[in-house]
Amino acid sequence: MGDRIRRRALPFVLHDVALRDASINELAEISEGMGLALSPDEMRRIQEHFKGLGRDPTEVELQSLGQAWSEHCCYKSSKVFLKEFIFPVQAPYVIDRGDAGVVEFDEDHAYAL
Repeated sequence: MGDRIRRRALPFVLHDVALRDASINELAEISEGMGLALSPDEMRRIQEHFKGLGRDPTEVELQSLGQAWSEHCCYKSSKVFLKEFIFPVQAPYVIDRGDAGVVEFDEDHAYAL
């Protein structure tokens, strides 16, 4: 992975990630090595996007996509359970707004989703 991340000549540190010609195995290594937690399919979609732009992404762009597409932000694996078991609950101890909610257990304890 080390040869796929190249520092740019700027007054601050910024790296380009050589994604456009990476194999599926290299895409997986990049995702794992950078802590992106993106699937091979997600990495391939990002690769195709940047091929269309005619350039490689910066590390900041990849980290932003990793965050935006993460479980925390878009509930990839838990959305089905939230829709089935949490969002339909209509009770005074459940407060929900859009994609977030709080379940109150007692005066001192609550769980934020």
